[in-house]
Amino acid sequence: MKNDDRFSVVIPTHNRPERLGRVLSYYNEYGRNLNVIIADSSFAEIKKRNKKTISLFSNLDISYLSDYSPEDDIMVRFLRKIAEAVDHVAREYCLICPDDGFITPRGIDQSIDFLKENSDFTVAHGNYIAFYKEGKDQFLWKSIYPYRSITFPDAKDRLLAHFSDYYPTTLGVHRTDFLKMLYKENTKFTEDLRFCESLPSALTLVHGKMKHLDVLYAALEYMPTSLGETTEDLWNFVSTNTYYRKYAKFRDCLTTHLSESPRVDDKDSKKIVDAAMSAYLSAYWPSIQAAHTWKNISKRKIRGVFGRLGLSDWIYRRMRQTRIHNVWTSRNASSKYYADFSEIRRFALEEGL
Repeated sequence: MKNDDRFSVVIPTHNRPERLGRVLSYYNEYGRNLNVIIADSSFAEIKKRNKKTISLFSNLDISYLSDYSPEDDIMVRFLRKIAEAVDHVAREYCLICPDDGFITPRGIDQSIDFLKENSDFTVAHGNYIAFYKEGKDQFLWKSIYPYRSITFPDAKDRLLAHFSDYYPTTLGVHRTDFLKMLYKENTKFTEDLRFCESLPSALTLVHGKMKHLDVLYAALEYMPTSLGETTEDLWNFVSTNTYYRKYAKFRDCLTTHLSESPRVDDKDSKKIVDAAMSAYLSAYWPSIQAAHTWKNISKRKIRGVFGRLGLSDWIYRRMRQTRIHNVWTSRNASSKYYADFSEIRRFALEEGL
């Protein structure tokens, strides 16, 4: 890592002391005076353990925020932690790294270098993998989030392109002032973890372009207990009749920001957001087919959502036919990414602290 004083790494953590120790070990090896901000909502005994772990890493400049209760609502616990940790950052660039993953020093450096030279881009990142351990010594992985750079000059085109093939941008490198704005808006306009993820991603593309770099950027551990695996999704919101209330707040925020963009009229911004969400839903719904059964939600209710968003019946039919196939491998990454890949595998296979 070079010029570590350029950026901060925010690590939210909750009751995963081994994973926190692992990611700190990873950054301790690569960074000198790297600024890390940890936001911890763990139980009291685990917080004590985390504090002891943090004290081992004198090579890192760590700020520890712990004024969070594990009894808080999960949304308060998650969003408040990140928003306050980001607001704590004083360096020019910032990124969020989950406690159960890794973001590579090479990926961070290349992303910062790119943003420094390209003021019209709001986020930069690269290639992502998911991984899990099978036994003590087998590291299985697969590529995820097949991003492409989005460089359209108009905000509406960027938003539509992003939501037509959506993957979150929240772990990318951002300028700190911009990331602070994203999470202030997120705190005001979201009330669940799904829109909490998609709103900052959408705002990022409304305000600028996204760069995908050809570098191994991040490795995220697949864990059945992760937030992405255990929290409600849009399917749940439709089945409990809360979708439209949640979406209305999301749309109000995006509409306001879109209307400030050149060549977007106030009267058109709401239509643009609805079109983007329609594109998102047409791609998103099939992906949760494996996690839900159709008997849990009526055909009439699903068709009602699709009809109000202008989605045709062919999408509904395609949803019913789609199956998800996950392919994991133990082979090495290509030589181009092998150095970063091998370090991630080494730390992932360690037991942690």
